[in-house]
Amino acid sequence: MIILFFSHILSDYYLQGDKTAHLKGKQIRYMLLHMLPILLTNVIVLFIFYGKQSIKVALYLTLSHLLVDIISSGLFNIRFSKNKFLNHSIDQLLHVGFLVIYYLFFLIEYDYAYWIQNFLQINSFTVYGIQYLTVITACMFLLKPMRIFIDDLLEVTVGQLENEVELKKSYYLGYVERLITFVTVATFSYIFITAIIAFKTWAQSEKLSKNVNDFSKRYLIGTLASMFSAIVTAILVVWYFQKIGFPLVKIE
Repeated sequence: MIILFFSHILSDYYLQGDKTAHLKGKQIRYMLLHMLPILLTNVIVLFIFYGKQSIKVALYLTLSHLLVDIISSGLFNIRFSKNKFLNHSIDQLLHVGFLVIYYLFFLIEYDYAYWIQNFLQINSFTVYGIQYLTVITACMFLLKPMRIFIDDLLEVTVGQLENEVELKKSYYLGYVERLITFVTVATFSYIFITAIIAFKTWAQSEKLSKNVNDFSKRYLIGTLASMFSAIVTAILVVWYFQKIGFPLVKIE
């Protein structure tokens, strides 16, 4: 299942430029331009892990992705919701729903490709290759995808921040915040979360006191959403690792 999540996050977020994301709901050629990396990524990733038998699943994934995006992007003046955050959330829930369906109906019965099985058995480090991919996928999700989700949430609750410099600073701060929170929860070092909040509040104390453009509200909503996403992601990863008996690390 994690392989499908990895393919989806990579193709739908990291291989989709801002221009394509903005114009795919206005011009068909940009929608098709978005579908090309979706198709290629699905085909390549699934072929690597499952072999040629998974090519049809990659095609199904791409087709269902196209159908969902046609509605969510408003290409034909139809959207799931006028609320940008809600529309994006429904869009991704449907994408994940299709991933789960295709996995349960097709891929759960497939074995990993022969060369992948051999690679995972080379030594004690590569035997946990899929678990390493799980951590990488979780971190990828907490970077650009969560940044876009939080952006949408802030836009509908507080308003869009016009200052590009401040916007980029908030992005990088959010990246660091979520990754550190993820690591601290995944390693059961919860005390560091308190330190993160304290340091961030201290660093933004001047802006909080001035409260320009509802900064305090933006700070509160953004911080809560950012940390909540990292905590939930870490809990899910830890739960999965405990379920499969993967050795966990605890920092004392």
